[in-house]
Amino acid sequence: MKSNQWIKNIKNSRYINRYSVVFAFFMLIIILFDESSLWNRYQLRQEIKSVEKEITFYSDEIEQDLPKLEFLEGSKEELESFAREKYLMKKKNEVIYIIEE
Repeated sequence: MKSNQWIKNIKNSRYINRYSVVFAFFMLIIILFDESSLWNRYQLRQEIKSVEKEITFYSDEIEQDLPKLEFLEGSKEELESFAREKYLMKKKNEVIYIIEE
């Protein structure tokens, strides 16, 4: 009787091993080789995070630049003074001296 149970256990373990190999193979395909694999999902999630960081960075830059833009659109004199100070622009027949401290 005990020998019959032992033989049944060996047969059942063969099936279990076969099923585990097939299951492992299936999981490998899902994780690595499928179009919507877990690896691709991970990479896409990382790309989404980086794009969201860029969005927040540029939205902050826009918020910082809006007051400058409003200032420059205010009048021609303000625009001219900004261009002279920031970009060293000059009028015709004018000489600019740069003094470094």
